[in-house]
Amino acid sequence: LQDLEAGKPLELDCMSGAVIELGGRLGIAVPHVEAVHACAKLIDALARASSPPQGATVAA
Repeated sequence: LQDLEAGKPLELDCMSGAVIELGGRLGIAVPHVEAVHACAKLIDALARASSPPQGATVAA
């Protein structure tokens, strides 16, 4: 979650999303990966909703 701490969007589709897609193609259930993926997407959405966009400055 280094991207999250750096204020960057998480690369979920490249990582866990690919595992979920491959599991679907092969007919292999990956419920734990799907659960972690869903939780990480929620964390990412909440973090981006509560923080200013990357590179934004706040006037004092």
